[in-house]
Amino acid sequence: MKQSGDRTEKATPKRRREARERGQVIKSHDLSAALHLLSILVLIQVLSQSIGSSLKRIMGDSLALVEMDQPLTIQMVKGHYAHQLLLAGQAVLPLLAMALVMAILPGMAQTRLLFTTKPLEMKLDKLNPIHGFKRLFSIRSTIEVAKSLVKIIIVVAVSYKGYQEGVEEFTGLLRYPAIVAVPILFSQIMRLAIRLALILVLFGILDYVYQWWMYEKDLRMTKQEIKDEYKLTEGNPQIKGRIRQVQRMMASRRMMQAVPEATVVVTNPTHFAVALRYQAGKDTAPVVLAKGQDLIAQKIKEIARDKQVILVENRPLARSLFASCEIGAQIPPELYGAVAEVLAYVIKIKEGKRP
Repeated sequence: MKQSGDRTEKATPKRRREARERGQVIKSHDLSAALHLLSILVLIQVLSQSIGSSLKRIMGDSLALVEMDQPLTIQMVKGHYAHQLLLAGQAVLPLLAMALVMAILPGMAQTRLLFTTKPLEMKLDKLNPIHGFKRLFSIRSTIEVAKSLVKIIIVVAVSYKGYQEGVEEFTGLLRYPAIVAVPILFSQIMRLAIRLALILVLFGILDYVYQWWMYEKDLRMTKQEIKDEYKLTEGNPQIKGRIRQVQRMMASRRMMQAVPEATVVVTNPTHFAVALRYQAGKDTAPVVLAKGQDLIAQKIKEIARDKQVILVENRPLARSLFASCEIGAQIPPELYGAVAEVLAYVIKIKEGKRP
């Protein structure tokens, strides 16, 4: 049976936002490192001919400089090394650029451009040796060690299998000149390296899923925590109910204070009462000053009698006004005719004429 203190509920948006502000996000270092390695290996494979050509030119120029008959001068040596640096830069710069991009891009993609200094803040509990031992021998640390051992075993196993598959071919390359054997050997080594990188990427994806699961587990909340957060963000339900009650009382008081200004009160006669005001030259249409049902209707009628506001009994009109009109708003056009008859009746009464 689940206890009330168990973390069984998913994290709220507020909890997730606070965790992100603390720098707590889903991130797999294994996946970032594997993508970094794979991208560089693929780029080396793509640019292998260009890199090889640059290396050949560097070696050829160096040999040509050594075999020159004329004596070397400082200017010749400076020019030679400037040219060598240019060739080396052309070969290496794309790799350095890719290494820089892939060192930043996977982390940015996983953290969604998060930048915070909260993880760098000094915390005294990190200096506590007891807490340090707890972290060292925790379940999470044990899992991390197990992951590292599994990775090492997989890399060694795949590398050994690749060695067994190519050992005869490696031995056969010894019979060929270096200019033939080196490209073949390089190609085989690159295939093995890319295969290992792909395996590490797959392992990184699994690690990302594990990090996501741990992230969700760490953010889980108890039912009481969710209730407390709701009270903090939305307010205590009892207090909110009391506020709404006070607001209704104040609105009712203001409504009752407006009844004496009414021109007529249309009644049901017992269940509904609607106070209307119409002043020629001021109101473009009759305005609802107050309305109520049952006890409130009786109160409206009582005030109207005390202030000598005329009451008119019209059951269908009273129901229609109560249902379709808001306090302070003009009556809808479809009720103009019925209300006009009531107002005409009120005017005749005020003029001392019985209709």
